[in-house]
Amino acid sequence: MKTLTLCALLLTAIPGFGDVITNTTCSATVEGSTVSHTDPASCSGSASVPDQPGLSVFATSSISNALSTTPTSVGSSFDTNVSVSSNIPSGASGSAAFSGTSTLVLSTAGPQRSGFLSFNETTGLNGIVVEFSATTTLGSLSQVCTQSTPGAPVCAGSFGIPVGNGSGIIPFTLGQSFTFLESVRADVSGGGGNPHFGSGGASFSFSLFEADRTTPVVISEVPEPQSLGLFGTGLLALAAIARRFGTKRFNLVDSVDR
Repeated sequence: MKTLTLCALLLTAIPGFGDVITNTTCSATVEGSTVSHTDPASCSGSASVPDQPGLSVFATSSISNALSTTPTSVGSSFDTNVSVSSNIPSGASGSAAFSGTSTLVLSTAGPQRSGFLSFNETTGLNGIVVEFSATTTLGSLSQVCTQSTPGAPVCAGSFGIPVGNGSGIIPFTLGQSFTFLESVRADVSGGGGNPHFGSGGASFSFSLFEADRTTPVVISEVPEPQSLGLFGTGLLALAAIARRFGTKRFNLVDSVDR
């Protein structure tokens, strides 16, 4: 019984082969006092000065990340909010900021060959006086979008979508490993009675196809070296336990036969 329990614990300790790195950070500052929070999937920060009569300044920041994968598609999405407000004419200030990152190491099977990448993206905030940026990297392809609200996002890079919203299909090399990176950040500062704020987000999803543009390609997540090492250690431990358990069982049967 103890042997079976130990084997079960070892199996649960072996990680899955999908290694996803996500990170979110939020901060809010009012009159020099900062509140910050970091978490893999979502965060929020809020600061104010309620203990000072006549001074009403608020700063809030929040961000959440969702990452999804199927055998033939990958997607990352960030929902964001950042705001600073003050109801006094002068003498107060605040700021808020957030940042988030998702990273996946991926690969496709088979020999190195030409294929296509089909993608869809949505990027941008609605707001007043917020600086926002989003970066997407996919193997050797990359794109950076920047925005100063209430203006529209401006994008430049490999995907050919100048305003951060759209879809397309472009050449992509199959049969090799590549990294998918999606990162966003925003900050806002203000005071003196005018609220500054922004909300929105960034999302990017893609699928891969063979050169005929119709046959989907399976996308696999590549484990990190430490995961492979832990997996190998777990297998060796299980093998040792199995040998020991088998030897004890053989000795017991041999004794009974005698």
